[in-house]
Amino acid sequence: MMRDTHHSPSRWRLVLLLSIFAIASCVEAPPPPPVVQLKNLPVDTLQLRVISKQRKEVTADISDPTGRGYLAMALEANGLGDLAVQEYQAANILDGTDPLWRYREACVRIDQGSTPQGIDLLVGITREFPSFVPAWHRLAGARLQLHQDEQAQQDLEKLLSLVPTSIRARTTKAQFLLDSGDALAALKELEQVTQQDRNYEWAYRLLGRTYLKLGETGPTVENFLKQTLGSSPKYEEDPREKKLQEFRAGRDFEKRLCRELIRQSRGAVAATRLRQAIRDFPGDLSLRLILAQAYQSSGDDQAAMKEIAEIIKMDSKHVPAYLMKIDMKIQRGDQMSAAGTSSQQDIRAQYGVAAMTARAALTHAPGDWRVQFARGRAETKLGNDSVALTHLKKARELEQSSAEVCMWLFEVAWRTGAQDVARSSIEAASQLNPGNIFAWVNLGMLHARNQELESARNALERARAIDPNHAAVQALQQRINTAQSKP
Repeated sequence: MMRDTHHSPSRWRLVLLLSIFAIASCVEAPPPPPVVQLKNLPVDTLQLRVISKQRKEVTADISDPTGRGYLAMALEANGLGDLAVQEYQAANILDGTDPLWRYREACVRIDQGSTPQGIDLLVGITREFPSFVPAWHRLAGARLQLHQDEQAQQDLEKLLSLVPTSIRARTTKAQFLLDSGDALAALKELEQVTQQDRNYEWAYRLLGRTYLKLGETGPTVENFLKQTLGSSPKYEEDPREKKLQEFRAGRDFEKRLCRELIRQSRGAVAATRLRQAIRDFPGDLSLRLILAQAYQSSGDDQAAMKEIAEIIKMDSKHVPAYLMKIDMKIQRGDQMSAAGTSSQQDIRAQYGVAAMTARAALTHAPGDWRVQFARGRAETKLGNDSVALTHLKKARELEQSSAEVCMWLFEVAWRTGAQDVARSSIEAASQLNPGNIFAWVNLGMLHARNQELESARNALERARAIDPNHAAVQALQQRINTAQSKP
């Protein structure tokens, strides 16, 4: 019996598949996308150093998606969004299973004003990676920006189902409620959020806006809005996005960062960074001035004064250096006076240097209100009220919006008997800074002195609204009681 020599169909399929596999195994994988070139970039030396370092690491293995993604972050962090997009796309080509790189590309698109394009990318991410929280959050925020309220609400619901206790997500929910007209619900959410996190400025800004929407005004609301000026929403993050902050660099960034470090009483840390930056920009006087402030913050007044002297040597007309020296000398005199261990001669010597420095500054900038104000303060400390009055009046004339100038001018005018100047100054101070309890107390004292008791009581009520238990408030109450008892 003859055997069937024909192959079965299944066997032919197996041979075909093996052939296809063999052919495919011989085809080389496409090469990784080329790395972006760093030519004629609009960045400074500090920024280029950070970017170049990251690019150098990438060139060791251009097929590493994480390295390409981090290079993109370095570019994005330093304002090079178009180049960052190229590297984010390269990272995604190399590893499409990681949503971060497409997400960061979407963020760059939105930040550059291409919000619809960014939204399209985010929608794709949320479909493919439904548990990737940052994409849901940024998508909701972008749709709020375009007033796509119904879709934004759906995105928020999904976001909050993933991270129900997130401060940032709940703040975005409050923003949605406020923008859609439900201010009371927004208020309830924001009051809870700000109690749980007192450092998220955007939540306080929304809280201030919500109070205004509900018709509430006053010092507290004004302070919320004033103190949070420039704040912006923050989104849920992938842990790797912290690299963005690490990659931020540049002269302006160093200035902002070091000012913040000084504000946090970390002057020594700021000084180290500033000395490094000055090596790259030795002629930048503002960097040097911040260095002087860092020295002062860390208690090294001698180093601060040395840096100020160097600045003035480099530019004898650099007014901020004079102003800092004046402030330091006045502060030093005040500290010596408060300690009670220095002679009046030594204390006056500090104020005298401040006044002398102000006179020198005035030769370069007589029209600068800050210099006129500094001279007025120094002369006040020396007891030269008539001279101080002249310069404080000039400062007030040049700068109409400074409550601090008004307060100093009031005190000197009061002592010298210039009642009209005193009245106009303290009235202006109370309007310019309604949260200043001393402005209202002093205004009340002036009214009580002139037997204007109804106006005095009105000022007392404003002061009480700020702090009913303050000693100055109690003193004003006693002054009014005394004035009322007079026949």
